[in-house]
Amino acid sequence: MTRFKNLLPLLCIAAACACSGAFDREKLLNENVEVGHDIAQVLRAYDQKHSAFPKSLEDMVTSGFVKALPMCKCADGKYRDFIYVPGLETGSTGEIAILMSPPEMDPEIAIVVFLNTMAKVLPREEAAKEIEKSRASAKR
Repeated sequence: MTRFKNLLPLLCIAAACACSGAFDREKLLNENVEVGHDIAQVLRAYDQKHSAFPKSLEDMVTSGFVKALPMCKCADGKYRDFIYVPGLETGSTGEIAILMSPPEMDPEIAIVVFLNTMAKVLPREEAAKEIEKSRASAKR
C-alpha cells in the first residue's frame, strides 16, 4: 500500500497534464473557429462590394480592402493561412465551404468555414471532401 501512496502524486500530475492538453486543443479550436468566422464575414463583404470573391486571401490585403487578415494558429505555435477555395460565384451563400484550417493546426481534425459564416470541426478526411465539393462547384 505504501508503494501506491508514492505513485498517487505522479498520477495526479499525469492526469493534470493530460487535461491541460485537451484544454489547449479545445482553446486552439475555439480561437481558430472565431478567426475563420471573421474571415468568412470579410469574404462576404468583399463579394458584396466587388461582385466577385477574391482570387486569393492575399488579394484582399494587396487591394487595400483590409489591412491584414488573421491567420490560423497551429499546434506548433506558428500562424498559417487558412486554405481558401477561390472561384465561387458572386452571391453564393449557404453551406458552401470556403475555408479549411491547415493540416499543421491538427493532423486529425479540421475547421471548415462556410459562406454562411458557420464553422464545423470535422475529421480531416471529411473536411477535405467538403472543400473538394466547393472546388468542383467553383469550376463550373
